Amino acid sequence: MPRHKRLGIFQVIMKYKFLVVFVLFICNANSQNNLGGKISFGHRIVELGIDTSAVSNDHVKSVIVNQIMRSKRALEKTNELYQLTFNTNESLFETLPFLDNDFDPILSRFISKMKYYHNLSECSNLEQIPVYGNLYIVDKEPKQYNWKLKNKTKKIAGFNCRLAVTSIIKNNKSVNVKAWYTPSIPVSLGPKDFNGLPGMILAVEELGNFYYAIDVDFNENIKIKEPKKGKTVSEQDFKQIVKGSMKKMRGE
Repeated sequence: MPRHKRLGIFQVIMKYKFLVVFVLFICNANSQNNLGGKISFGHRIVELGIDTSAVSNDHVKSVIVNQIMRSKRALEKTNELYQLTFNTNESLFETLPFLDNDFDPILSRFISKMKYYHNLSECSNLEQIPVYGNLYIVDKEPKQYNWKLKNKTKKIAGFNCRLAVTSIIKNNKSVNVKAWYTPSIPVSLGPKDFNGLPGMILAVEELGNFYYAIDVDFNENIKIKEPKKGKTVSEQDFKQIVKGSMKKMRGE
């Protein structure tokens, strides 16, 4: 076959491939623009998650372990505890409203009533946190997770998920984190303050706590409300507030 004909066929093939990729990109972008919904999450304790080796008092150590084990048993009797409301740009992760009413007092002390709000386009990362009767909106710097993608897969809430791992610093210690995300929901968000993967995070494990999706309810008209109630403070100021509150509790 003459060279100019071979080049002509090659150019046609390349144009066809480009057209297919372009059409897929447009379809994917359109579907993402209308994506939204609610995801219910459960919570399990899979390991102790707290290093008690530094606790010298055996009685105090026993109380800590006993409290965690009681919480573990209580969690095993409960399914849905949290809700993640999301669209392609925002998410709000919070405890379900029924937890504010008649509920197991053990879990009421163990489960945080915090709210986590993310806005990707504005790089906004807010956490609504109750501290000793006061409510604060902590304006945090968006976290950049150094995720490493693995080949392991798992089905969660009916979705095929892939494993990603990273490490974070908590209380001046390195903590390993496992996350299971699904490309089937092409939104780079997830529970708590976890995000940054090529798909919605449907399960995450940190410090012995495993948060997992139970049900996904899609709704493209979902409305997300940014937390407004509480005093807005910086992350650094909030740390000082917590230190001051703890000193008051100790009578210092």
